[in-house]
Amino acid sequence: MARLVAVAYFEGHSVTNDTFRAKIAAALNESYKHRPVEGVACVGCGGTKGLLAMHVLKFAQSESDPLPPGFVPMSASGGTVRGAFPVCNTCVPACPKCCLPEVNSTVRAIHARLGSQLPNAGAVLMLGNGVCKHFKVLGIRF
Repeated sequence: MARLVAVAYFEGHSVTNDTFRAKIAAALNESYKHRPVEGVACVGCGGTKGLLAMHVLKFAQSESDPLPPGFVPMSASGGTVRGAFPVCNTCVPACPKCCLPEVNSTVRAIHARLGSQLPNAGAVLMLGNGVCKHFKVLGIRF
């Protein structure tokens, strides 16, 4: 039986489905890592000089409501604005194995503080999906 292989054009090269997915996944993973962002401060400590993780604390609310302090809008559609509260690499360090931000007690405390300060009941604040998925047992990461 013949296998149907879809070919896509990606970065100037023809690739199969599997390599295309791998490249997209790698690019997405890179976007989750800490990076320099000009003119933005960490919502935890207020620092502006470190690298920031932009996918740890995600937020969405109505476009008609005023934006909360520290919020960085990333997209808007259907009357909803979505984005993140940036967190620096001091407040949420990168995993030494995968370099993605590790959710820790500091991030959970920031999440709780922000959640209690948001006046709009229709707003959604959540821990993002751009975080390390490793788990530690006796100091070893798996």
